[in-house]
Amino acid sequence: MKIVNPYIKKAENKQWLSDNWETFLDYMSKHHSLIDCWHTVLNISSFNDTYIEKIISEVEKVEKKKEKEEKIRKALRNGKKVSEIKETSSIEKKIAKMEEAAQKVEKSWEDYGELPD
Repeated sequence: MKIVNPYIKKAENKQWLSDNWETFLDYMSKHHSLIDCWHTVLNISSFNDTYIEKIISEVEKVEKKKEKEEKIRKALRNGKKVSEIKETSSIEKKIAKMEEAAQKVEKSWEDYGELPD
C-alpha cells in the first residue's frame, strides 16, 4: 500500500501505516464515530504525523497491557500469588492481598457450618 498524504512526512509513520493498516482501521472503528472517520478522509490535513504518532502510541500501550496481562495469567496458572509476580503493579498487589484476606474470612465462616438448634 502506498501512502500519498502530503501531510505525513515521516517515513516511519508511513511504514507503520502500510504495515499495520488493519490495526489502524480497528483503532479508528473503536475510538471514532463514522463522522470522525469521514472528516479525517475529507479533511486530509488533520491526518498528519502528529495524529499518526498518537495512534501508534495508543496501539503500543494496548499491546503492552495485553502482554503484561498474559504474563500475569500464566504465572497465576503456575500457582504463583499475585504478590510474587514482578510484572504486577503495587495497586494490583494491594488488591490481591485484600481479596486473599476476604477469602480467608469467608473460609473461616464456612468452617463453622450450620449452627446447632
